Amino acid sequence: MTEKSIGLVELSSVVAGFLVADAALKAFLEAPDSKTRTELVIFPDDMRPLIEKRAAELGDGPFPVTSVALIETAGASHIYKVCTSAIPEGFPVSVMETKDGAKVNWESFVNFHDDLFRKFAAGPAEATGVFHVLVKPDPPET
Repeated sequence: MTEKSIGLVELSSVVAGFLVADAALKAFLEAPDSKTRTELVIFPDDMRPLIEKRAAELGDGPFPVTSVALIETAGASHIYKVCTSAIPEGFPVSVMETKDGAKVNWESFVNFHDDLFRKFAAGPAEATGVFHVLVKPDPPET
């Protein structure tokens, strides 16, 4: 194999990983119910009760989105920006390649999708919680 053909094999592997992750995220977002969605997340047995609880409280079915875009790939992790009508600026969603296929990180997805930190911050001062947040520095002034 030449150096050029090795590069094509590596590129082919990256593209294949992206396509698998992309299909997994699409299936997750379009899942008709919590049972289907649970099979598409990391640690499905651990996440099942959390997914079922959210479905019982807020409804089951697909998650409507306005756009989805890949923003970063690092090894087996693919980070997408998912935009919804409620959060038009979008939020990150992690899709990991695992031995069982590409899987979505449910905990970070639901934290961002349901805007749990903002709801917590607006709530009573004595409330406690654990959250996923995305912290970015202010852009440099021009």
